[in-house]
Parts: sequence; C-alpha cells; structure tokens
Amino acid sequence: MRRNLILSMVVVGLLFGFVPDAEAASWTAGGANDRWDNPANWNPDVPGSGDFAVFTDAINPQVAEIDSGTAAVAARVLLGDNEATDDSTLNQTGGTFNVAGEFNVGWKGKGTFNLTDGTATVGSRFSIGGGAGYSAGFGTATVNGAGAILNVGTNITMGLGVGGTSSVTQQLNLIQGTITADDLYVGDATGINARVDMTGGTMTFGDLGIITNAGAGSPVTGHFQLDGGIVNVTNATTFPQTGGGIAVGFRIRTDAGQNGSFDITGGTLILEGDAVATIDGYVGSGHLTGYGGVGTISRSFDGSNTTVTAIPEPGSLTLAALGLLSLTGMGRRRRDKR
Repeated sequence: MRRNLILSMVVVGLLFGFVPDAEAASWTAGGANDRWDNPANWNPDVPGSGDFAVFTDAINPQVAEIDSGTAAVAARVLLGDNEATDDSTLNQTGGTFNVAGEFNVGWKGKGTFNLTDGTATVGSRFSIGGGAGYSAGFGTATVNGAGAILNVGTNITMGLGVGGTSSVTQQLNLIQGTITADDLYVGDATGINARVDMTGGTMTFGDLGIITNAGAGSPVTGHFQLDGGIVNVTNATTFPQTGGGIAVGFRIRTDAGQNGSFDITGGTLILEGDAVATIDGYVGSGHLTGYGGVGTISRSFDGSNTTVTAIPEPGSLTLAALGLLSLTGMGRRRRDKR
C-alpha cells in the first residue's frame, strides 16, 4: 500500500508539474485522537520536513490538530487533495507549523485551515481553493487569535488554476492575529468567487490584487471587506492598471467581466507612496466604497504613505445619536418611577 501511495503521488506530480522529492504521508485518522504528531494517524508515518502531507477521504470528514506541544513540519500540505467530496480540516491551536513548499487549502475537494494560536510558516504559496484544472476545490482559512501568526513566503492565492466554479466562495478571514505575505491575490482564475473578511489584526503584503490572471471578459468576483484592523501594502502603487495578471501595489481589476470590489466600514488601509490618484479612481468607478456605498472614503498622503479610511454617512451618525439619547431617556424614566 505504501509503495502504491508513493507511486500515485509521483504520477499526479508529473501531471501537474511537480514531483515529490521524498515520500507522501497520508492522513488515516487511525489514532485515538486527532493530533498531528500521533503516528497512528498517518500512513506510513508522521510527515517529516521532506514529505508531502496528504488529506483525502471521499466519505468521512477529516480533522487534524496541531497544539501547543507540537512542532509540525512538511514539504507540502494538501487538504481535500484527491476527491471532490473530500472534507479536510486542520486546526492549529498552538505550537509551530513549518511547510517548506506549498500549503493547499482545498485542492480538489473542500479544505479548511483554522489558526487560533501559534505560528504557521509557509515557504512558498498558500493557496485557498482550487488546484490547477480542478473546478470543485473549495477552501476557507481563518486566523483568529491574538498570538496567531501566518507567514507566507510568496503569495496567498484565492482560487488557483482554471475552470473554477462560481457556486462556492474561496474565503480568507482575519479576526485577530497577523498575516504576512509577498502578495495577496483575491480571485485568481476564471469562474472564481473569492472574498476576504477582516475585522481585526494586521495584514501586510507587497502587492494586493483584487482579481488577477483571469482572461479579459472572464467572470470573476473578488471582494475585500475591511471592518477593522490594519492592511499594509508596501510596494508603490501605479494607476491605472489595465489588463495583465500581476498587481503592482494595490489594484482592483475593473475591466470587462472582472467584478473586483473593496469596501471599508472600519480599520485602515495604508499604501506605500502617493496613491491618492489610485484611490480617487477606484472611488469614482464605484469599486472602492465606504459602508457599502453610503459612506465616504477619506484618503491622505503624508509624504511617505497614503492612508485610507471610511466615514459613515452623516444620517447614520444622527440615527445612532438619537438611539443613544432614546436609551438614556428610557433609563431616566425607569429611575424616576422608582
């Protein structure tokens, strides 16, 4: 069985452009717990730094855990690797997780990665949903913990490959913690829906592209919802950017079929250099909005960086104030009755 597994990985690698340098460890969930470092959960053994860690089971959902006592390693990780009905979840609640190459969350099936504490370091690409040529890949990654850190050596790609399906959304969530990468690509292929929801923490990227690499006119939807926290884009932005697949600094692709959008209700977007013209252009086209379009985008350049925030519609502030006054009045009336 071990020989067949390794042979299968080599064949798949030849088909899709990579060849394992060593063996593949397949998650079997054969142990009495879900711990990554339990040898009974793997065939043939717990992955080493040169091994692929593969999660695939077309029938039973799989759950693995990396806790505070674990120092997990792998050459590459594939959640939901082989079948469209795969459902694989990896929870990191502490410890360290070092992936030398790629980390694929939802390759052909469904993959979920939850990081609530500890550090996850990915040497190459961190992809959320969809392997090359696979249409069913579905991924969700969530960072939610004051001590949770996700460091990615190259890019975070949401919707990798071609021939994606718009029936699912590739999802990245940051609630607390830190995410850093060279680039973030929100929607990277034809037929992809991709979304980022951020309510706290810090994200730092060289480039942030809302939709990349899809052909002109191809249906792609990418959205970034900033409700709190700080987003830093450290490469200088050029505007306008039309056509082509690679973002330079901050980019929302807006040509035919490319439904890119960025909405701010809280938090701060900080762009390297003078990006005022970029922000004004996206606001003017309706692709960058505040409070879903009913608020106002504020931008300022301090000589080094451009800071972007959102201001609520004055009417909404008035309603909030009236609501507060109403609650205060009710409290006073109740005290008077006593």
